[in-house]
Amino acid sequence: MVTKPIILAAIAAFFVGLTSGYWLFATPTIPKESVVQAQPAPPVLVSQQQTAVPVQAKTQPQVVVKEVFVDSQIPAVHNDAQLHDVAQQQDEVIQLRRELKAAKQHVRQLQSALQKPEAMLEELQARFAEQDRDEKWAYVTETQVSDFLYSAGLADVMQLDAIECKSTICRMRFTPQEGVELDPRTDWSNMQTNLQSQPWWQQFMRSNARSTDEGLSLWVERKPPES
Repeated sequence: MVTKPIILAAIAAFFVGLTSGYWLFATPTIPKESVVQAQPAPPVLVSQQQTAVPVQAKTQPQVVVKEVFVDSQIPAVHNDAQLHDVAQQQDEVIQLRRELKAAKQHVRQLQSALQKPEAMLEELQARFAEQDRDEKWAYVTETQVSDFLYSAGLADVMQLDAIECKSTICRMRFTPQEGVELDPRTDWSNMQTNLQSQPWWQQFMRSNARSTDEGLSLWVERKPPES
């Protein structure tokens, strides 16, 4: 009974010794000098190279000079074009102002004629009654108005009922032909426009017209003849 535990203790001691020897001889021994060499050196030179490279990359004097040269030339071209456009626009503005001024003056004349038709008619009637007849001028003008209806092809739809001229003023009345109906808003207006386009009509400086279903009454005045 005593020899069996002794044998077991001996076997255990043998295995312990065998294991210790394995780890002792299997683990490599690193020399002290090799460990020192494996340590990384201070990155002094590396940091100097990293800071030197970006400085050289940023310094490019030729590229900067070219960009400045191109930018200095572009505004000059645009400025010339803008000056031309501004001068052209100023001319257009001046022309538009002239046209606007002339249009305003024409509107004032039309407004004056529309606001005072009765006063103009009374003035023409009063002066007509006081005037003497200029036979030569009156006869020529009355003949021109009478011939107008035939030359314009209107003798079949309207007639000249009455016309009388003095020295500067004429009065006339047009009526539809028998059985013909004329619209005072279109037919008489078109006839009057056609009459005013005649070359000999340009001697009259103002007129007063009234159109109804019965006909057209027209008063006209020429410029005073030269003495």
